[in-house]
Amino acid sequence: MAITTVGTSGLPISTLLDQLQTAEESKLLPIATRQKENTSKITAYGTLKSSLTALQTATTNLANAKTFSALKTTVSGTGIAAASDATAVAGSHQVQVTGLAQAQTLATTGVASKTTAIDGSGTLTLTNAQGVAVNVNIAANSTLEDMRSAINAASSGVTASIISTGDATNPYRLVMSANTTGTDSAVTASFSGSGSVSTLLSDGANGGTMTEQQSAKNATLLVDGLTITSQTNTVKDAIQGVTMTVSQVGAAQTVGVTQDTDSIKASINAFVTAYNAMVSSNKSLTAFNTDSTLSGALLGDSTLRGIQNDIRTAINTAQSGAFTNMSQFGVALGADGKITVNDAKLTAAINDSPKDVTEFFTGSTTSGSIGFAKTLGNKLTPILQTSGKLDAVTTSLTTSNKNLEATYERMENTIAATMARYKVQFTALETNVTQMNSTMTYLTAQFAAMNKDSD
Repeated sequence: MAITTVGTSGLPISTLLDQLQTAEESKLLPIATRQKENTSKITAYGTLKSSLTALQTATTNLANAKTFSALKTTVSGTGIAAASDATAVAGSHQVQVTGLAQAQTLATTGVASKTTAIDGSGTLTLTNAQGVAVNVNIAANSTLEDMRSAINAASSGVTASIISTGDATNPYRLVMSANTTGTDSAVTASFSGSGSVSTLLSDGANGGTMTEQQSAKNATLLVDGLTITSQTNTVKDAIQGVTMTVSQVGAAQTVGVTQDTDSIKASINAFVTAYNAMVSSNKSLTAFNTDSTLSGALLGDSTLRGIQNDIRTAINTAQSGAFTNMSQFGVALGADGKITVNDAKLTAAINDSPKDVTEFFTGSTTSGSIGFAKTLGNKLTPILQTSGKLDAVTTSLTTSNKNLEATYERMENTIAATMARYKVQFTALETNVTQMNSTMTYLTAQFAAMNKDSD
């Protein structure tokens, strides 16, 4: 803090106090430096934790056997789309679509106006193929629009709409379309009541004029020579674990279910990316620039060194089985500490020895190996878990900073008290010097006067 000059003695009081202030405040510098170092380390450990968490996520995926059992579907022609799930089994199947599912449509005869009342009233009964009936009340003198609204409000499995055919006399027709495809969704329409509406809303089998414009149909397929029917154009489990969506009738084509090599490679490459990112991050955290003498926050840090040793041990642990290390199938650790992937070699290993690649990562009950991924995972877990190595060291640094903050505050108070004492002492000195200067001036004047009188 700035301190102004006290009094008029001529002494450099202000300068002296400023120098003392600077000297006292220098005691704060080591505390602030330690706080800054701790904060830098906390941030660095956060960066380390982030890269290790990404590596743990990729490693956990490789420890899951399902990662290596991923399948994909291929279709040789058009009109069929296929997708497999975890229950699918690799194989090749001949599929021919012989018919597409469609929804039933019923239509009334035409009327002159959709807003003019039609005489009669009663109950429209819509009955589906399972014999489930829904009754729709048609009020007296309803218009075509009223009938449409009543049918749609009844949740009968059909949707009613009004179309205009362009007929010069009676263009408006009420159309009821089943909400879903297939024969199970087909309905019959009968009317119990009176007036013209009775004929309008009954189908031919029930004495009315309503006609079927489109019949309900199921999708039909030949799968490996077997006839398959489906209420919809989405056909499930005609091939185990495969859902096919059909859109076109045509010639037989091949639906293949094969190992998804690309998916497996993607999981391995994700691990490699995460590992290399961790290596790069750690190099930055421990870097030292000889020109600027600047260093990474974790240069020489024992915690990071221990973590690196744990991971290196897991990486170099030989697995039992056909593949004992990753380099045998194209995933090799380089001199720079990073992993490179020989795509051709990895692809060949997955295609030719899928079981061996899987067991390398996931382990084998036969050999007793826990697998590479679990070996590495067992090293990462105690590092990253709550109250693990990183949490412990970060908590310690946070506690240290809190203690340093309290120490800093106490030191500031001590410095303030010391400087207050100095100010009192210098004030007294200033007063004494001023008094002595005044006395000296007086005596000098007296001696001068005496000398003058003696002359």
